[in-house]
Formats: sequence, structure tokens, C-alpha cells
Amino acid sequence: MIWKVLGLLLAFSTAPQQSPEQTPPTSCGLSSLSACRTTNNLVWDTGFGQALGRFLGERQAAYLWERGSVRDQARAVLGGPPDAPIIVENLYRFTACRLHSCPEKGAVFLTSSGEIMAVAILHSTCATAPRPAHCAETMRLAVYLDPDADRTLIVGDLSHWAEDALARLHTFAGLAPPTLEGVDVLTAGSSN
Repeated sequence: MIWKVLGLLLAFSTAPQQSPEQTPPTSCGLSSLSACRTTNNLVWDTGFGQALGRFLGERQAAYLWERGSVRDQARAVLGGPPDAPIIVENLYRFTACRLHSCPEKGAVFLTSSGEIMAVAILHSTCATAPRPAHCAETMRLAVYLDPDADRTLIVGDLSHWAEDALARLHTFAGLAPPTLEGVDVLTAGSSN
């Protein structure tokens, strides 16, 4: 018994103690974007889902499926295989692609305080009915932009990101990757 007590005392006295300067790691979220290691970390945050809903409103479109909410389609392209965030000037850019359909991609720009400035969906026109012939050969980029955002910076960066992402897609031998056909810039929160 005495050996057990001595063993416990020894274990507690040699256990590493946390100093007051050490703080536990901050979890990823809108108020702590620098703690986000991938886009998935951010997308899984409940605060992000609520902010995305407020930013996009009730708008509907046919990017991935017909008559779908833009919010749900944005979550689909941001929730698949993620990229690490990057900083473009003073904004965070998070990107990912749709699970099991990586030509379809998403991006979101945020300020360091967690305010969404833009949401983008890279998509084909295959979701519309009737399905256009050769619809997977070209892609379009839909960019929902905050009215106060730096349009030139964000749309320029997203256009370059989309072209680069498409150029790097793996395709079957003899098939060219899809090309970026155009960019549609829309105001965030507006409805059809």
C-alpha cells in the first residue's frame, strides 16, 4: 500500500505541468481562421454554416442539381477533399472540391475577423434539363460577392484559381481537361 502511495506521489510530482504562458490550441472557426488547417475544418464549424446561409440567402440555382439552394450547393463543393487555406492580400481563401466529383469546386473568401466576402462555385452546365451535349467539357464560375468586397482582387484571383484547377485535373488519355467558359458575378444574398 505504501508503495502505491509513493508511486502516485512520484507520478504527480514528475508529470509535466502546463505553464501559464501555454494555452490550449484554438479550434478552427470564424473567429479563429488561422487555426483552420483545411477547408473542411472551417466548413464543419456551425458558425460557418449559419454565416454562409446569411451571406447567400434563399437564392436557388442549377449548379450541381436543378432548383437547389445555392447555400446547399456551396456546402457540397466546399465539403469534399479540402485544400489548405491561403492568404490573398489581407483575406483568407478556402477551397475544396465536391466529394466524388472533383471538377466541381468551391471557394470562400473571408476577412481575418470571419466576415464572408465571396463564395464561388465552379460547375458545369450538366445540372440543367435537358442536359446539354458535351456539358462537361466547359465549366462556369459563379461568384457571389459582398457589395463592399474588392471585386477586382477577388474575381481576378478566383478566375485564376479556377483556370489553374481545371488545367491540373486528371483526365483519361486523349481527353482534354474542361475549360473555363466564363465567370458570373452575382450579389450575395439576393434572390431569383
